[in-house]
Amino acid sequence: MFIMATFQLAVKPAADENGGDPAASLGIDYVSAKGNTFNASNAPCGVIAGTEIWAVGTMYPGATASFDSCVAVPADAVQGGVWRVSSYIDPSAFIFLDGA
Repeated sequence: MFIMATFQLAVKPAADENGGDPAASLGIDYVSAKGNTFNASNAPCGVIAGTEIWAVGTMYPGATASFDSCVAVPADAVQGGVWRVSSYIDPSAFIFLDGA
């Protein structure tokens, strides 16, 4: 089964003036209630062209954007799961967002 979520990004005004590309900086996973991880970049299910993280491009201080992420997840792993957004730059930095 495929599940999709829309993510909103906002870059703080005090962020690095050289900008950053979310596709090169963020990892998106769906974590089941049993702890299994399903990576959106390893098993993309296709989203509407132009709405994926790769379409966002480099963001600079004060910028905002949204993107869709989609992942293939076994039907019995969807209920009670959460989305995990992590930083490739600092792997200890991550957040969990409500899933299905």
